[in-house]
Amino acid sequence: MIVLCGNMRKILEVLGPSMREEDRQDAKQLRQMSSEEAASWIIANYETVPRILSCRSWGISDQNKLLRHFFPSRFLFGNPDHLRLFLKFMSVRHFSSEVDHHLDKLGEGEVGLLAYNLRIVLSETHRSENETRAGERLVSSLVARLPSNSRFRRDEV
Repeated sequence: MIVLCGNMRKILEVLGPSMREEDRQDAKQLRQMSSEEAASWIIANYETVPRILSCRSWGISDQNKLLRHFFPSRFLFGNPDHLRLFLKFMSVRHFSSEVDHHLDKLGEGEVGLLAYNLRIVLSETHRSENETRAGERLVSSLVARLPSNSRFRRDEV
C-alpha cells in the first residue's frame, strides 16, 4: 500500500494511469525547470494544450505567456477540459484579463463556445466570492458581445 500526501497526490491525479509514459517524463522534466524555462519548453514542444500543464506551479507572467500561446486555438476554448487545466493554476481574474486582450480575434461562434464552456467549468469549482464574481463578469461580457439573435445567447449560457 502506498500513502501519498499533498503535492505528490495532486501530481499523480494529474498524471493518472492513462497518461503516456512520454508525458510522464515531460512532466518530471518540467518540475526540474524554472517556471520561465518550463513555459518556453511547453510552447516549443506542444501544439495543443498538454495535460501536464497542471503538474507544476507557474509564475503569473508564464501563466499569461502560456494562455496567449494556446488561446488562439479553438482547441483551448472549445474544450472544457482545457479550460479546467488553465483554471487549476490560474486565477479567474488573471484568466479574464488575458482573455479580454484576445476577444476581438474571435468570431461569434468562438465567443459563444468560450462562454458556454467557461460557465460549465466555473460552476464545477469552489472559488472565493471575488473569483466567482470575476467569472460571472467574464461570462456576462462574452454573452454581451454576441448578437441578440445568436444561438449562444440562450439562458443556459
